[in-house]
Amino acid sequence: MNDTTPAPRVLLGLREIRKNLPDGITLGPLEWDILKGARIHVRCATSGHWPVLCGLLTGGLEPDWGALEEPRPVKVQTDSTIWERMDAGRTINELLELEGLPESIWLQGRRRPLRIMLDWIGLEPSHMRIALGLAPAGVRERYWVARFLASEADLLLGREVFQVKCPKSRELLRLRWPDWPGAVIAACTAGSLPGAADQKVRISRQGGFSLKDTRQPALSGR
Repeated sequence: MNDTTPAPRVLLGLREIRKNLPDGITLGPLEWDILKGARIHVRCATSGHWPVLCGLLTGGLEPDWGALEEPRPVKVQTDSTIWERMDAGRTINELLELEGLPESIWLQGRRRPLRIMLDWIGLEPSHMRIALGLAPAGVRERYWVARFLASEADLLLGREVFQVKCPKSRELLRLRWPDWPGAVIAACTAGSLPGAADQKVRISRQGGFSLKDTRQPALSGR
């Protein structure tokens, strides 16, 4: 009998990508299919490799060799971009209106109003009316996590957001992990990962790339 199961959708395909770094190291070659719905854990032996990898995936950096294949337009978002673009002069209520966030998100296998998630994470009505820049640091961080959780990007990249200490934020990251519609890449320690990973990627100190994929044989770089 013929197998009629559709092939997994590739969001981005990295084809023998290499990037020269200022320290003389070459990152790559990166040979990697990022699939829709994948949960990916990335470990970088050197902290500077993650921003370069993000730049390649978001299109902010051009590879020196190889190609990035995008079968169809892909919206990519990072936790650092969300943080940098938060307008500290506006209240959370104003930001919710201006940023076009969805009215509801999938959480624990069902659609829930976004306001319910904000309550769960500990953003109280009084917090919503304060300019973000004047709010306590914990309030700004919780809004940042909520903004990340509500992202509808096809590919979502995060490092610092997965290392927050707030128990409510960490719990919501864990609950949202299986329900994000797009692919999620978490660059954090194994203990900070909010759920199981479909792919495990490692970038060595020398820039070598290795990929362990439960759907494919392990692939390795140098």
